[in-house]
Amino acid sequence: MMVAPMRDRQRLFILLAVILAGSPFLAVFRQQLPPPHMLPERWQWLHRLNLDALSVALPSMSPFLVGGGLLAGHAAGLASCLAAVTLLFAILRGRWFCRNVCPVGWLNDRVGRWNRRGADRLRRFPNVGPWLLWIGLGGALAGYPFFLWLDPLSLLNGFLNFWRIPFSAHSLVFGLGLLGILALSLICPGSWCFRLCPLGAAQEGLGRLGRRLRRFHERDKPPTEAACAQAEGFTRRVFLALGGGIIAGGLIRIAGRWFGGESGRVIRPPGAVPEDQFKAMCARCGNCMRACPQRIIHAAGTEAGWDGMFTPVLRIRPGYCAEFCHQCNQVCPTLAIRRLVLDQKRKTAIALARVEPSACIAWAGGQYCMVCDEHCPYKAIGSEEHAGVPCPVVREDRCRGCGMCETVCPGNGPAIRVEGIQPQRHLAD
Repeated sequence: MMVAPMRDRQRLFILLAVILAGSPFLAVFRQQLPPPHMLPERWQWLHRLNLDALSVALPSMSPFLVGGGLLAGHAAGLASCLAAVTLLFAILRGRWFCRNVCPVGWLNDRVGRWNRRGADRLRRFPNVGPWLLWIGLGGALAGYPFFLWLDPLSLLNGFLNFWRIPFSAHSLVFGLGLLGILALSLICPGSWCFRLCPLGAAQEGLGRLGRRLRRFHERDKPPTEAACAQAEGFTRRVFLALGGGIIAGGLIRIAGRWFGGESGRVIRPPGAVPEDQFKAMCARCGNCMRACPQRIIHAAGTEAGWDGMFTPVLRIRPGYCAEFCHQCNQVCPTLAIRRLVLDQKRKTAIALARVEPSACIAWAGGQYCMVCDEHCPYKAIGSEEHAGVPCPVVREDRCRGCGMCETVCPGNGPAIRVEGIQPQRHLAD
């Protein structure tokens, strides 16, 4: 379907704004600015620019993403009100958001025009989108929302973040998702938007609901037999997909606990909700990985459980979780990582350090070291005399699990490591 020129230009403008705001150049530009007091007053607003706002707002516009996180985690952020606006437009105008705003839809339109001969394939392409939508929401009711990672706005956000997160085999998922959609649109134009996209299916369903509500008062037009049969078939599909999603979601969570590794020991970003809730609410968008200045937040493999793959985990060394940084919990669109002010973050224990005496220079070698004590920002390392040498011991009531001790330890191993704790603890001081 061809897009009107004005609408085409409108969507191109939105796409360019998204790419520009998500590019690393603006972040570098703000870092190079002089301090606010050295700038003329008319330019001080540059320091107030929140370049991370778009990375939160973009996925928060999706009713599918926000609805899945809300059903699974029973929480939503203020930015999720944007999804309510999209939902309202969908009830009133159907796929209005797809046709006028969605930057992924614009990209698919442009790529699809390169293969006009493939347009006939769309008629033979099965309509999978509604199944993905209802299975995903059914899984969300069981605590594991399927296919949130297929949300187009989250995929675009992940693609923009891919270039600024620590590279690994798992992080490739963030970069390849959008490219895979575009490749599919080149082979079969329109297949993503009209046959696969769960967000598009959600808008189509909401538009159908809106039309039925508007016809509700038309008593003089009773429903036809064909309309009743169509409604019955739709209800049956929804019931099957929801039920299948609930069962599959519950089974995957159980399988993840049994076979997924020691997920309780992974270190989550400060402010993360309890583990089961976190795995359900995380959109795998990569925002927190990109925001971390120490570059210690990575995409998880199976160490977080099968149901926790591609969620963010902290891997200490060469950096650590700096005491005066809380950027990761300011950019989560689903509130899987709660927003904490700096004082709250500094009182949150995300892990616990443990000394391995057999690898410690002081404990095993009888040599003075205490480097971990000298560098600990929270004074969480005490000492115990052993063979006339002070040896490090961890004060659990003060340890935040930031990983500074592990980063600086000169021992072989190192001799002190941090392990995640679930749930995270709030310490008094």
